[in-house]
Amino acid sequence: VRIKDLVTNYSGINTFGTFPPVESAVANGEKTLMLSTVKTAQNYTHIYKGVKNLTFVGLKNLANDIEKNHTNFDSVNLFENFSKENTVVSGEFVNKKNYYHNVILGCTHYFFIKNKIINHFCPQKVICGEVFTANQVYKYLKSTKSLVNYKRNCILFLGECAEINRQIFEKSGQTY
Repeated sequence: VRIKDLVTNYSGINTFGTFPPVESAVANGEKTLMLSTVKTAQNYTHIYKGVKNLTFVGLKNLANDIEKNHTNFDSVNLFENFSKENTVVSGEFVNKKNYYHNVILGCTHYFFIKNKIINHFCPQKVICGEVFTANQVYKYLKSTKSLVNYKRNCILFLGECAEINRQIFEKSGQTY
């Protein structure tokens, strides 16, 4: 489901999508790696073509691996997912510790193995799209404070993996 279609079909309902905040990571010219699905990597590579110190790695199987192991995230195998046959890379992908200043988690699933990714790359900063989105929603709700008490807010999980995403969200201890 594309956010553009949601906004069109549900006009009058505020819709927020989760997007990797690339701009904040590359503003200082620091070496930045964005890990995402292949499609997201391809879209962002086109948008940010020519930006220095920015590498996109599209991971073919990591989101599926996380879903498959949603009861035990320790079973997710980063080394297998980071292998050449399981990645689509723009630029040089250096698979080593302390190389990247920023690592952007460009898929909402990756948050669940954030610590594994931190231990693997040891970046100074990890940037998550859902944190950026949560802040945007918070700012919106704060700016329309008088309306908050009169509107019912809910989270809808859409797409092929909606049910598994809802289950993972609930297991994380979040409420909606």
